[in-house]
Amino acid sequence: MIPPEIDQDFLKLNYLLGLKFLDAAAEKIYYCEILRKELLPILVYNFGSISSTSSSGWKELKVGTYSILSPTESTTVLHMFYGISPTSSRIYFRVPSDTDRYSVVGTRAIGDEHGCIRGYDSPFTYPSLITRYFALRDVVPNFNAYNPTYESQTIKMRLMGMKYYVEWLDYDKIPIDQLTKARVENIGGITLVPKPAWLTVKGATKTEIEKLIKEKRARARMI
Repeated sequence: MIPPEIDQDFLKLNYLLGLKFLDAAAEKIYYCEILRKELLPILVYNFGSISSTSSSGWKELKVGTYSILSPTESTTVLHMFYGISPTSSRIYFRVPSDTDRYSVVGTRAIGDEHGCIRGYDSPFTYPSLITRYFALRDVVPNFNAYNPTYESQTIKMRLMGMKYYVEWLDYDKIPIDQLTKARVENIGGITLVPKPAWLTVKGATKTEIEKLIKEKRARARMI
């Protein structure tokens, strides 16, 4: 069962999603339109038995050779959430594979209480919105599971989400009513992810987009 908060978080057909990336040292937003979507099957990833005060090491989540959170097509975006078991366990997250997420108190080490999401924060069967992640082609996240207890634990993540089939759009070709209502997100965590090389449509900074909206509104009033 999909929790109501997550079900409501999914985008509707024909909505615009703007994703923030680091592009030439600037924060730019790139837009795509949701053309089709399908609910993904719930998947459990097992990190295995982890000893007391130890971690799994950094892992790309895979089933066989298939990467769970790295689509093979540039025209698909996965809107994902995950719950964690047991409640005391901690999940650390990097995307790309060398950039820490969720850490706002300086450098953190595996085992630190900050810079992670715990099972208490996002229960296994009822994932929290704080785990929201937008998965894209060639952007590969890594996860590290840590057991803070004095006994071995089997740590698992339960992933659920929606697959969007999208069309990427030049920001200056988008009608103003759609542009102003677009939902804008970072793909996950805090630090910006570098723009994927395949993403060649026009993106823009927030200031450039606000300027374009003002100009389009001014032209509309003159007609």
